[in-house]
Amino acid sequence: MRFSIFQTILMLIVLIPTLLGFLAFKSESLTLVPSLILIISLLLLLIKKNDTSISFIKLSFFSFLLLHSILSIAKLSLNNLPLTLFGFSQIFISYILWWENSFRKYLYLALLSFLNLTVVSLYFANLTFGVFLILYLLLILYFFLLLGARIYEKEEKKLVVYLFKYSLFTYLVIFIFGIALFFTLPRPSKPIFSLIHKEKPKIGFSNEIKLGQFDSISSDPTVVFRAKIPFKSPKLYWRGNTLETFDGKTWSSYKGIYAKTIDKSSKNFKETLLIAPYGGKSVFLLGYPKKILKSSIESLSINYSKNVVLSKEEILKPAKVVLLITKPSKVKVKLINRKPLIEIPPNIKPVIGKIIKKYHLKGKNFYETKLRIIKFFEQFKYSLSNKAKDLIEFLEIYKSGNCEYFASASALIFRYLGYPTRVVVGFYGGDYNPLTGYYVIREKNAHAWVEIFYKNRWWRFDATQYALVGTKVEKNLQSVNLKEKKLLLFWDTLNTIWFEYVVNLNQKKQIEILNNLKSGFLQIHYLFRVHREVFYIFLVIFLLVLISQYKKLLIFFIKLFLSLKERDFKILSLNPVEVYIYFWKSNPKKFKRYKKILKSII
Repeated sequence: MRFSIFQTILMLIVLIPTLLGFLAFKSESLTLVPSLILIISLLLLLIKKNDTSISFIKLSFFSFLLLHSILSIAKLSLNNLPLTLFGFSQIFISYILWWENSFRKYLYLALLSFLNLTVVSLYFANLTFGVFLILYLLLILYFFLLLGARIYEKEEKKLVVYLFKYSLFTYLVIFIFGIALFFTLPRPSKPIFSLIHKEKPKIGFSNEIKLGQFDSISSDPTVVFRAKIPFKSPKLYWRGNTLETFDGKTWSSYKGIYAKTIDKSSKNFKETLLIAPYGGKSVFLLGYPKKILKSSIESLSINYSKNVVLSKEEILKPAKVVLLITKPSKVKVKLINRKPLIEIPPNIKPVIGKIIKKYHLKGKNFYETKLRIIKFFEQFKYSLSNKAKDLIEFLEIYKSGNCEYFASASALIFRYLGYPTRVVVGFYGGDYNPLTGYYVIREKNAHAWVEIFYKNRWWRFDATQYALVGTKVEKNLQSVNLKEKKLLLFWDTLNTIWFEYVVNLNQKKQIEILNNLKSGFLQIHYLFRVHREVFYIFLVIFLLVLISQYKKLLIFFIKLFLSLKERDFKILSLNPVEVYIYFWKSNPKKFKRYKKILKSII
């Protein structure tokens, strides 16, 4: 079956929320199954069916609706209310698709589709949704114009094209006006609804990491945050949280205070972060925090013992944070409690003892110890997958694994030698965007390393940097050069602007924008006073263009008036002569009423 323009637009406004639903709800059965049924329904409509098969299909939908209702009631909660609503809407759309062609059928489909888009909007904050939203709103406007003209009864090519031009013009006017309202109307300080249930982060920045947990994110390109710093560096270690206690398999965060800052450098730098709603509690720093300058996260605080910034609540909406940062080498620290930083699990201690003895690590100064440990790890291989089930297998059998294995092993070796250590989880590297000045850090940049306490400061030691890396792994670990890939560069720039000026728009930023506009108008006023003759020339040119197009504008508005007055959109697709003849032949009484107007456009 060949789809008409009307049917194509209908399919698009139904499928766009469905696609976004797949991305938002992923493998949730309450929405996945109804969405698949909807897609199957659309495919089946391509095949001609008899009345019996249609009745059977409708009966199937009623049966599934009953089953879905039972499952939804059983799982119903405040968190999955949007998910349940989306599933019901998908079932109703699938059922309504089988109705006979009528104005009511298509009106219901459009309204349910818009409801679905509203529901999935709660789960998106990125530019991808913005692009789909802009496209959808244009399509829905065009669809309602086609529906009002009853194009589904008989499609007239001329009218379809004219309505598209009219809908595009109307959409652009509304879009520009909408942007103006968006940036000027007061923004609420808190979201109106808080029904969203987000997934937990793929790696536990705030609480713990289990050995082998980094496997699932080794090639995940999902953006976690963007960061702007006043300098460039080849080695970027973004600190998320520190983990102090180890039970042989899991590193956990120590809740007590074990250190305090005794001296802090006056040489600081500013770091600006645009954080995606990744579900963790950590804010990622290129150093140690000194002060929180600005934050859209209310429950943010600095932990000076761990030298990290943490939120009390999970970060489930986009956030912007500006911090004052100090380089770790400039911060002096005093230990209050060494115990959590020197503990080694009893089953692993003999294995570490053998390594210490074999490589003659005892009795050496700190710097020589570091060099010997580096040589030890040069025999190991970095791998994106881990064969080792635990740290003992990593050290004695496979000698291959992810960064968490290297961090764990190096931390315990230093602890055995009497140096207090902690494991740091965060990110390494990032893709620099020269247009925005932001580094883009993704899930695949997740990393773990060690900080060693020596001479009243923390020293970073990353054993992974010294391991052998295969060609396949090296290719995967390489950062994307956004400057060379212009399409990615452009897309990331748009995403950054979207997060900066749309998602994170607040009252302060609105006032700043309005002040900038005011300054712009004052500059224009000044230029007008100084170069008045130039403005008069432009005004004359504008008036001449307007006069030259006067006839076309007059015809357009008269046709629009007549089509709305008579509720007949066919008038829009006719030329002036055809409009005159149309009224003269079809309705002489109306022709007499509009005679003067009709004569003015011929």
